Amino acid sequence: MEISCLVCSKNIVIPDYYDVSNYDGQIICPDCRSLLHIKLAASKLRKLEIVGSTPAPAAIKPAGNPNPVDAVSTPSIMNLLSRNSENISTESIARYNKLRDFLTTYHAVQLHMAFEQIEGMIGGELPTEAYTFKSWWANNRHNPQAIAWMEAGWEIFDVDLQQKRLVLRRTDQPESSG
Repeated sequence: MEISCLVCSKNIVIPDYYDVSNYDGQIICPDCRSLLHIKLAASKLRKLEIVGSTPAPAAIKPAGNPNPVDAVSTPSIMNLLSRNSENISTESIARYNKLRDFLTTYHAVQLHMAFEQIEGMIGGELPTEAYTFKSWWANNRHNPQAIAWMEAGWEIFDVDLQQKRLVLRRTDQPESSG
């Protein structure tokens, strides 16, 4: 299945590992690096919108800009990122989309996970800091990984670096997306 990027109009091939019969999440355009929200149902595109885009070089704002994410249009991501004083790239947020999507659909109060399970979901290794510093797992909106679980309505309750495991617990409500 292919879709056209709303920013650069290039075709984006939806990878085989996406369930095109029922997918509601984000994808990055490989050409312009824009983050798009797509909803697929019955193998048809039902929704396509821009979540964030990489500004053209002339539009890049100087460091220290108090609102670095002007291009973000989805309210939940905008609300989370507007509180940041640092620039978080859409690509770093998108890396944890599958974790977010899984947590959004997991209906329990608490969840025990191994770091390895998260790596399987994101399709790559966690950074060394995840294995070294508990602070990497902080419920802090300045970190793209935390945005994923917090947007899904979860928080990290406990981290065991030796066992490479963590405990998440559901918060009252997922962050509103609209």
